[in-house]
Amino acid sequence: MRTYESAPKASRSPSRKAIARTDLALAHAQLGAPDDAVTLGHQALDSARVVDSVRHRAGDLTAFLTRRYPRHNAAEGLREHLAAVDAATRPALPAAGPSGS
Repeated sequence: MRTYESAPKASRSPSRKAIARTDLALAHAQLGAPDDAVTLGHQALDSARVVDSVRHRAGDLTAFLTRRYPRHNAAEGLREHLAAVDAATRPALPAAGPSGS
């Protein structure tokens, strides 16, 4: 994160920062700190620009947390947050018109 934040402002992007947070979260999870991982995961998903690569990386994080810490309620909250972000980014389906017209 320090490397990202030390870069010139013109080369920073919210999505790159979110990916960096997600990668850091995965490192925390692997080192046995699931609470820190979940906190960083939420921060990544709260980014101003959550693109496909951020959502995929967050999916990797939630899958790892679910496998490694199956009884960790906060990990479930992160999975739900990701599901909400996914749902918000899906294009809306057109409403079905009356049948037989």
